[in-house]
Amino acid sequence: MIEYYRYLERLDQLVSFEVVPKLAIFDYFTVHAKKAGEIPDEVEPLQWYLISALYSDITFSIFRLFDTGGGRNIYHFLSHARDNLESIAWTEPLTPADIDRHDKILEDVFGAKENLRKRRNKFFGHYDKDYFYEPDLINESFPFSNDDAKALVRALQTIISDHKRALTGTGSISIDGFVYVAAEKLYKKLGRSIDEA
Repeated sequence: MIEYYRYLERLDQLVSFEVVPKLAIFDYFTVHAKKAGEIPDEVEPLQWYLISALYSDITFSIFRLFDTGGGRNIYHFLSHARDNLESIAWTEPLTPADIDRHDKILEDVFGAKENLRKRRNKFFGHYDKDYFYEPDLINESFPFSNDDAKALVRALQTIISDHKRALTGTGSISIDGFVYVAAEKLYKKLGRSIDEA
């Protein structure tokens, strides 16, 4: 059952050390930085480009983990786990009911996942004619907020943590709080450097 162990470890790496930090930085710079009382673009005009790059990156990074048209994703992982429950050397075995609960977690975020898929296909992956000249229309057609992104990531974290705990007896911690604090410090440094210039 080497495949299951490698699969779980890789999903944990992707979510914990790639998606979560990027989303925390994006969330800070798009929502929370504005609460500091300054206009972010006036603190550093180049932020727009960084935010745009993060926006594109997290769209692809999150969606790949849910993309049923791809090879490896959370749905495929759960199917693989369900098919091999009896042959995995668990610390505390997962049951078919646990996998059903994980499927339900994914059902609960299906709407957000679908809006992300459509946004990816019609705006980020390709320039659909409806959104090429009016890019802001994508937000009306397929709304997707930072909270929607967080809901998808939390679903992944919950499932992966359950599997890690069942397999090893320990779960993963989320580093989003640490990244958020680091993003806030960076933002304040940008503001100070503008004031000193």
